[in-house]
Amino acid sequence: MVVIGGGQIFDSKSSGYLDLLFQDLKSITKIAVLLNGNMRTPKIEALHRLTDWLNARHKDEFKLTKLGIDNTSLGSNPWLAGFIESDGNFYCEYKLNSDGIATLVKCYMRVSQKQSYKTTISALALSPPPPPVLRSPSYGAVGPL
Repeated sequence: MVVIGGGQIFDSKSSGYLDLLFQDLKSITKIAVLLNGNMRTPKIEALHRLTDWLNARHKDEFKLTKLGIDNTSLGSNPWLAGFIESDGNFYCEYKLNSDGIATLVKCYMRVSQKQSYKTTISALALSPPPPPVLRSPSYGAVGPL
């Protein structure tokens, strides 16, 4: 809220979560400026609609330019972490032996998205694979080689 210079937090005691709401034109414009040029998915179309809406309301002050999809390397910014945070999860499964010791550990990462964008999917597919992991027969994956 400090970076954007506005916004309100609403606490609905019965819902168990907080809502962060930006309603003033200045805050919404600042968010659009911060996001512009940093999107990698079809959500950029919604940002472009917001840009058109903002430009129609800013009169002659200034106009936002619609920047395209961010095509930089996936490793050059924290985009992937944010993508997983919003559209994915991690899951670990383990099996215990009779002594209560984990004998097999399986970890999964799931990412789902309602829309697909071919260049983003291609970039993910072409990214270098993660480093190999040392496996222990009794404990599964224990760390990078």
